Amino acid sequence: MIRAIVDANTTGKDNITDANIKRNPKVVGVYCLVMTYGSDDFIAFTIQGIMKRIKAKDIKVVIYEPTFDSEDFLIKK
Repeated sequence: MIRAIVDANTTGKDNITDANIKRNPKVVGVYCLVMTYGSDDFIAFTIQGIMKRIKAKDIKVVIYEPTFDSEDFLIKK
């Protein structure tokens, strides 16, 4: 069951990434990483996985997160 969930999440990230890459963008923007106002719970595994896939295709990723103060957003996994 857990393996099926992991596989479904991977497939979802791949589909979103592919849909963006098919548009041949030079830059992809990501708006709001925080789930709810005042939360420090970033959508780590989903959006960061998508951002990593897009960056791997040499497409610039720009993040707008009003609650994030730093200029650098290090994608970790």
